[in-house]
Amino acid sequence: MNLTQQLCEELGLTYWQLKSDDDVKGEAYQLNYQEKELLGKILLAKGITLTDEIFTVQDKGIVEVKLLEYTLIFDNADKPNQGNIIYLSKLSAMLESQHEKKLTWYKLKQI
Repeated sequence: MNLTQQLCEELGLTYWQLKSDDDVKGEAYQLNYQEKELLGKILLAKGITLTDEIFTVQDKGIVEVKLLEYTLIFDNADKPNQGNIIYLSKLSAMLESQHEKKLTWYKLKQI
């Protein structure tokens, strides 16, 4: 539903307080402190130091880490790996579930 200035006036809303679709699209997901700490610990266990240059955060908390040999995508550990792309559980899911953490560590042991 699109709110127009006229509709806002009828509803008693102030038009300038509304967010446009462009504002909503511009809000990028960012990792919270716990997610970033977990990511750092996971990479450190594989001998990799976390830097801002090697990872990007995409929509819905999907994190992509580009390494020399592999690309780690923290999205869904149930997805099959594709060549040098390794799918792991989302960081937020690992913080909530030990099962998701185990799936990720199992896949990381194989590389």
